[in-house]
Amino acid sequence: ASADGEAAALRRELRELRGAKDARIDELQQELVEVLKELEEKEEEVDRLRADENRASFTRRGTGDTDSLDTDTAKLLERLDRAEEDVEQQRATALRSKETLKERELEVEQLKVELAEERIKNDSLQMELEKAEQAQQRAVEERKRAEKIAAKAHEEQRDHRHDRTSLLSEQQQLREEKAALQTQLEAERTTQEEMLELLDDLNNDKDQLVTANADLERELEEMREELQEATRDRDELRTKVHEESEVAEEHDSRQRAVEDQLRSRIGALETEVREARAETTSLEGKLATLKEQSGVGQLERDLETTRVAAQRNESERDDMERRLEQALGDLEAMAEALDAANEATEERVYSMVAQERVDYQKTVKKVEHLEKRLKEEIGRREETEKAKARVDSELLEAQTQVIDLATEKGMMEVVKGQMVLKKRLLKAEEEHEKLIEKYSELRDDRDILVETCRRLKQEAGRAEDFWYPEMEIREAIASALASMKAKIIEQEKQIEHLEAEQHRLLKALRDNAAVIGEKGIKFTGLEPAQLLQVNEFAANLRDGKVLLPLDDQSRLLQEKVVALEQKLETERRVAGE
Repeated sequence: ASADGEAAALRRELRELRGAKDARIDELQQELVEVLKELEEKEEEVDRLRADENRASFTRRGTGDTDSLDTDTAKLLERLDRAEEDVEQQRATALRSKETLKERELEVEQLKVELAEERIKNDSLQMELEKAEQAQQRAVEERKRAEKIAAKAHEEQRDHRHDRTSLLSEQQQLREEKAALQTQLEAERTTQEEMLELLDDLNNDKDQLVTANADLERELEEMREELQEATRDRDELRTKVHEESEVAEEHDSRQRAVEDQLRSRIGALETEVREARAETTSLEGKLATLKEQSGVGQLERDLETTRVAAQRNESERDDMERRLEQALGDLEAMAEALDAANEATEERVYSMVAQERVDYQKTVKKVEHLEKRLKEEIGRREETEKAKARVDSELLEAQTQVIDLATEKGMMEVVKGQMVLKKRLLKAEEEHEKLIEKYSELRDDRDILVETCRRLKQEAGRAEDFWYPEMEIREAIASALASMKAKIIEQEKQIEHLEAEQHRLLKALRDNAAVIGEKGIKFTGLEPAQLLQVNEFAANLRDGKVLLPLDDQSRLLQEKVVALEQKLETERRVAGE
């Protein structure tokens, strides 16, 4: 009876555990449904934001307020980016929830398998207990029959005393066996509790494995950083001076690029100025036609002053353009001088000819002279800008009168076009100013780098005309970079191999959990590695490949072959670079 009560209690505990697992699965499914709903809401919000962006682009085509529309578009794009990030996060959360649900289902399946095994053991123990009770009942009946026989035949009592003693000993033995079976049942119950605790430990071990995996990835990243830092420390003293000179050369290349941009921008500005002049001429012709048609002589006398101011402004503009062309010529001469200086520097690196250094000094003086002239031109240009500002104020008053006249004569569109051209011209001039400022900043940076390189040479005890061989330095840098890339590629391949192995193990565990649970008796006594070999052989058979699983030695040989192939590929890549 006590064994039945304990078995019933065990069944209740198992039912409670199964109910808790089912409740947990329901909770995870509910969370997954909620996450999917949030994901759908985020996707609807993304669609709504895209629709707002499309409406904003349509409104931008219909209106002229580009600044506010650009701001609204930027805000919409920012909101769209945030919404897409939220959608990606929700998708990641949904995937994690699905993975967690799958893991819980696997745990439930494993628990079911273990509970089935425990149920089988419990049934076997119950059967043994029933057999023991039946044996005890038979012993009691035998004892009763023996007592009846003893009552009837006191004469044979002495003969049967030995039999009674043996029966008592057998009864005592059966009692001991019953106690042993009860003890075994308690041990099985304890084992079942230990298995439940083992399930909890497995969950904890899984979390620890995830944490350990993250720690390994972090350690791998730290090892990569340490490797990079060691490489940088190794090459720092050797390449410091060259880096400064290389930065100077890069600065020179950027300076040449900026000069090319300046030339192209100045050409574009000149084109825009010519177009503005042509459009201004066209507008003046239209205005003259309008005057001839209107016959307003007084208005022509009023606009004569404006025309004189415009001609004066045109002459000043031509003067400014001539000065700008002169400055452009000086800038081109300076660029040619800089190119000549760079060529002289390269020749000095390879030939170490003293005469080239003298030419370089002359070139530097010429550059300084050109920079001085450029500053003078900038000062004169500022004076011209001030005069131009005065003329612009007068021209603005004249334009006001022209606008009033155009309003009366129905030529507002022409005046608006002229104002747009004026704004474009002002914007082009502002961009030209910014380019000049940027060129000045780049020139100052180059001077700082040259001075830094000179001081580093002094600190290192090198001559003023000392330069490292450029080809050797470039080859050393290329070799170090190639070696570093090869090591990184090799480590990435190793990581991919480990991840593939982990994925294969997890897939085998997911695919064969139910099969092992149903046919666990067939795999009794097999170790995990042996089970993996069985699964691998079965997968090969399903694919039509009669390939035996790899043992430790064959797997080690295969890994060595893969490592040699990777090393050979790395050497080929380094040789190719």
